Amino acid sequence: MYKLTNYENPFSDFDRLVKRYDNLFRAPDLFKFDDGFKMMKTDIKETDTAYDITLAIPGFKKEDIKISLNDNVLTVTAERNDEKKEQDKDGKVIMNEIYRGTMSRSFQMDDGTTPEDITAKYEDGMLKLEVAKKPHKEEDVKMISIN
Repeated sequence: MYKLTNYENPFSDFDRLVKRYDNLFRAPDLFKFDDGFKMMKTDIKETDTAYDITLAIPGFKKEDIKISLNDNVLTVTAERNDEKKEQDKDGKVIMNEIYRGTMSRSFQMDDGTTPEDITAKYEDGMLKLEVAKKPHKEEDVKMISIN
């Protein structure tokens, strides 16, 4: 008869130690979504006359943020490409965790929304947009018969 024994990885304690050490120095990612996709955290509030959209874009300058409206789609894009990296005396990068790159978020607007209907203010890492509502046209409902 054979005796079964549990196999234990001789390096498992070391692997756990390395994971704990890595987690000590891992900064929280302000833009990370559950699937790893980078996006801006957003709150949207509807009032009687407008949509109030607030986007968290910390660490960006006002000049790094672009807002566009094309075919009733409002797009907010933020881009940061500064190349400042900490280096040791040999010129090797020690750590590089700050997000550099481009992220954007898009929203479908009411038909006929124009740039004049939108106001924007960026302060303390928060972009606040107010989009005036357009009155909806009452369309004639046409019934379709069933055969």
